[in-house]
Amino acid sequence: MKFLSFPRDCGHGVQDYQNTIRDYAAAINSSEDVLIECGDVTFVRPMGLTLLSSLTFSLIQERTRKTYFVKPKSTAVLRYLTDQDFFKEFNVEGTTLIAAATRSTSVGLKRLENYDRSYIDQIPIWLRRNSHMPPEAITDVINTTVPEIINNVFDHSKSSIGCYICAQAYPREKRLKLSAIDLGVGLLQTLKPRFPYLCHNSEAIELAVRPGITSKSRAHNAGAGLDVLSGFLKLFKGTMEIVSRDGQWTQGADGQCVKSILPFEFPGTCINLTFDDQAIVDRFTPGDRYD
Repeated sequence: MKFLSFPRDCGHGVQDYQNTIRDYAAAINSSEDVLIECGDVTFVRPMGLTLLSSLTFSLIQERTRKTYFVKPKSTAVLRYLTDQDFFKEFNVEGTTLIAAATRSTSVGLKRLENYDRSYIDQIPIWLRRNSHMPPEAITDVINTTVPEIINNVFDHSKSSIGCYICAQAYPREKRLKLSAIDLGVGLLQTLKPRFPYLCHNSEAIELAVRPGITSKSRAHNAGAGLDVLSGFLKLFKGTMEIVSRDGQWTQGADGQCVKSILPFEFPGTCINLTFDDQAIVDRFTPGDRYD
């Protein structure tokens, strides 16, 4: 049997999951049964939930093996996973002791098999409810960029699982986090036919964030979503992390962008966003206009 273990603190950065991803690579390349070990998990961020869901779904698609799941011992984590419909998604037995509750601070876990506008429309509502972001900013930027980014998953990723996405607000931290993961071919393979000079996944990510970049001939299709969102997050001191295979590109709260090569390979592409609500409050007062 292969073991796939998640860390105690399932944070919002890909480095937290280096061992988990290596375990997954070993499991997916084997015909042995798999045990997903989450017993010691004490905290879960959106990236942890979308990664757990993506890898679990990928493994259970392989019907040649059985996949077992060890539930977290933490009651708080169990409640969060239940509220986010993780156990409904995977029909794990023994989880009905904790009743699910709708969280106004969350956009619940969802596997998008195609472009689902009804789900994506929940993200601007979540931002209005949990942040001080000017309504016109949400209308002008979020309503445009997030649907574009999700749409690109289905245009380009060739992901067999679609895309897992969720979001969570943390009022005490005054931050909001969103994560989306596919297990597709990655940005380098997607962009290289049009940009044959690309050699590394990190270069492909950096290129994808530039305005007007697309893997297809129609200029309106892709790239602009990431570019506009990048500028928006700089304005509000937010952060963005994009991981595609062994490439990583991060934009810090200071607006500085760094690309790097990871010592392991992520099995697809991940986008993690953080909105800093305190920075929004500091920048705007009621009645201010967003420009």
